[in-house]
Amino acid sequence: MLWLKKNKINIDNYTIEEIKKSLDSLFYRKDEINLNEFEAYFIFPDIKGYEWNKYLILGIINSFLLDEYEIKRDNTIYYIRRMNNEL
Repeated sequence: MLWLKKNKINIDNYTIEEIKKSLDSLFYRKDEINLNEFEAYFIFPDIKGYEWNKYLILGIINSFLLDEYEIKRDNTIYYIRRMNNEL
């Protein structure tokens, strides 16, 4: 799984909060997101030097948001949920 080094990516607390808001807006409609089917990357804020894809989402969750979201991998399919929701 992709891990981003916090000191290598230029991302501030405001951007992390914007990412959380984007994720929360998705979870308002669904309990779980299948990242292999997800295509609405436009909802996330721009991060200079990076293009949004499932691996960037996974890396940001692993590096910055593991206390709020959980990740499940089923073979090559990745799912994310808010914490305290069963996977």
